[in-house]
Amino acid sequence: MSNIKVLVCGSYQGAFQVKLCQRLKKEKQEVFVLSNDSVKERKTSAVFQDYRFPYDSESVMNVISSISPDVVIFCGALDATYDWKKGVSKSVEYVAGTMNTMTCAAEANVKKFIYLSSLDVFAGNTEKEIGEEEIPIPTTQQGKSILQGEKICLAASDKNEDTKIAVVRMPQVYGVCDKKAESSICNELANAISGGSKWELNRSETYHLMYLDDAVDAVYKILMQEQEDVKKVYHVVPQAAVKQDFILEAFENLMDGNGEIPLKKKVENVRFSSASQQELGFTEKYSLVEGLALFFKQYIELPQKAEVKESKKQQVKEQTKLFRPILETILAFVLVQLFITFTGSAAFHNVIDVYLIYVLVIAVVLGAVPSVLAVVLSILGKYYMLFATNLTLSVFTDYTNYLWILQIFSLAVLTGYLKDWYARNVGEMKRENDYLKKEIESIKSINDSNVEVKDVFEKRLVNYKDSYAKVYDIISQLDDLESKSILFKAARVVADVMESKDVAVYTYEAKSGFCRLMASTSEFARKKGKSFRLSDYAEVLEKLNDKQIYMNRKFEENMPMFAAGTYNGDTLEVVIMVWSMDLVNVSLHQSNMLTMLTKLMERSTTRALRYMESVKNSTYIADTKVMEAKAFEDMLDIYCSGESEGVLEYTLLKVDSYEEEKEKLYEDLSHMTRGTDYLGIDSEGQVYILLTNSNEEDSSWVMKRCSEHNIKTQIVKKNKGKTAEEVFSDSRF
Repeated sequence: MSNIKVLVCGSYQGAFQVKLCQRLKKEKQEVFVLSNDSVKERKTSAVFQDYRFPYDSESVMNVISSISPDVVIFCGALDATYDWKKGVSKSVEYVAGTMNTMTCAAEANVKKFIYLSSLDVFAGNTEKEIGEEEIPIPTTQQGKSILQGEKICLAASDKNEDTKIAVVRMPQVYGVCDKKAESSICNELANAISGGSKWELNRSETYHLMYLDDAVDAVYKILMQEQEDVKKVYHVVPQAAVKQDFILEAFENLMDGNGEIPLKKKVENVRFSSASQQELGFTEKYSLVEGLALFFKQYIELPQKAEVKESKKQQVKEQTKLFRPILETILAFVLVQLFITFTGSAAFHNVIDVYLIYVLVIAVVLGAVPSVLAVVLSILGKYYMLFATNLTLSVFTDYTNYLWILQIFSLAVLTGYLKDWYARNVGEMKRENDYLKKEIESIKSINDSNVEVKDVFEKRLVNYKDSYAKVYDIISQLDDLESKSILFKAARVVADVMESKDVAVYTYEAKSGFCRLMASTSEFARKKGKSFRLSDYAEVLEKLNDKQIYMNRKFEENMPMFAAGTYNGDTLEVVIMVWSMDLVNVSLHQSNMLTMLTKLMERSTTRALRYMESVKNSTYIADTKVMEAKAFEDMLDIYCSGESEGVLEYTLLKVDSYEEEKEKLYEDLSHMTRGTDYLGIDSEGQVYILLTNSNEEDSSWVMKRCSEHNIKTQIVKKNKGKTAEEVFSDSRF
């Protein structure tokens, strides 16, 4: 397998994904990246094109369909996007993304899908030796999620024979030199050593570690396997397993400059075996001693890890969002109460209820819950003012106060509810609007990426069937054809290059402004008109007069999709119309292609027209429009050739009997036929009428007119592909 398209589903934050892309680029493969990461990491030079969408979004199908990759690598357990500390929510996202990506790849008929799993799915297994056939028993939420991804892929593998699906169980990769990443035990211990913090050792757990370059090499070997050799499950097993104290002591020695790594503490009883790895022919190039030294050397050269307190900031933000309306309600009440206190003796209080206005404002601005608080505060303020002017208990027995409380409470709750209801509706509409905007942005992003890909591939057109070089090679063959076949072959060439079934070639008469059908590739194209004034298509005429290509950008129903002309100097001679084609092909590229076609065809079509004109005008019977035998036979040969090509139809009528003199017969026939029809005789003097672009049904009107003038005619039966000589021979019997 060589020169393939590979779609890598993984984050740019992960060194494994970056290294894998660089390896693929080095091997001259075309690399695309689909990233689930919201962080806008810069695209590396190794990546041909990248896309930024969640793996569980609808856009994944559009991305895979537009790329049509040969291989999809879902980085899964090695994808740095996933923060497994978030628990169940991240697990749901992971499984949904795996399912969606796997399904989309299968529907797009991707040849190979590689899912990167982890040896950690066997954390709960107690077997002494674990092979590919053993059933995993995960113990963590991360392991369970990764195993669920395995099951999705293996189930899809049983149902889909076209897509080969491989589950690759990887060890921990420790070449990730990034102090922000803590996905491996090496990163965690290196952080502890470099930061001077204490580390509580877990002496029971064993770690299987592999250096970054070796892990990439293993995946690449699986990717390049022949389709029929791909297995369902692969174990990528490192040479050795170690415990935490070995790694910690190794880093301490490297930190002190000693450089010695305590080999005696390596754990030799590796629990994993791999028959698939032996078949791949994969062996590690970096031993654990070499790998840890390289890793730590790069690690200590990185800048110190930045302390980011995003969770605390988010917590403060949430608390502020919760208590802010309450504080605003209380503050507004204090201002209102001060206003009422200082203006208590004013007459406007008998007309205006300031507390009611306050409650309504709070309800309209902040909603139902703050409005209830505003009602409680208003009641307290009201009774405070009543006690200030009347110290008796009558304030509790006055029913008007309770009616006021009922009124203010009802208005507050109703107004607050309406405000919240309106806010919810607006919020839902805003969320829907945001969702649609994201969809539009997704489509734009995919389209922009596709345009970039298209631009690149257009530069490589010399390798494709519709390249300019190949089109020129096809057109140049017209120069080698007999003149009589050029226009017929030209119709086929345009149909093939423009990818349309309905192409028609017309000769143009400048004096009359008429287009006469010369050749067509389908019945639909013929029905569009065998003869018409070009001025009926004003937009086409305008473009052709300016020697430009007409393109039906508005997709008007009765107009051709494309129209072009060939010229002899400044004189329009031939009109080519493409009557229908797939909408995806109505593009500037196809317009440019038609421009090139017509330019290359001009010399050949001019030669063909001059030949037909010379045949038509070569020899006529004196004072008539009836062609002599040799000239008529040559003209009939042209139409026999066109009919054999399947690009035109004609009908030949034979004059059986007539009552007038031949001179009178010739004159009558010239008035009964069209300017595009031909009259002629054979070697025995028998008179014929050649009706161009006419079937037997069309010829009935000519036969009827002849009958009215006592001229009896009959249709000459012919077989497609026969020559004029054979047609004449058959007509005599």
